[in-house]
Amino acid sequence: MAGALEISVDFSKITRALWEVYLKHEPDILRNVETVGEDWSRPSNQDAAKLAALDTQLAGLINDGFMVACRRPSSSSSKKR
Repeated sequence: MAGALEISVDFSKITRALWEVYLKHEPDILRNVETVGEDWSRPSNQDAAKLAALDTQLAGLINDGFMVACRRPSSSSSKKR
C-alpha cells in the first residue's frame, strides 16, 4: 500500500483505518451473529489451533458484514478521489 500511495504507511496506520471501517459497519457485522449458527466459545491461550480457527470465524463474520455494507451506496461514494 505504501508503494502504491507513495507515502509512509505503517502497521498502526493500517490498523486504525481498519478499526474505523469496522466501527462504521459494525451494525451490519453484528446483524449476522445470530444467523451464523457457529460455536463462539473462546479457546484457551494454549490452544493455538483453536485460536486460529476462531480468528478465521471472526474474519468470516466481519467479511460477511462488509459484503452486506458494500451492497449499499457509500455516503462517501459521491466524493471524488
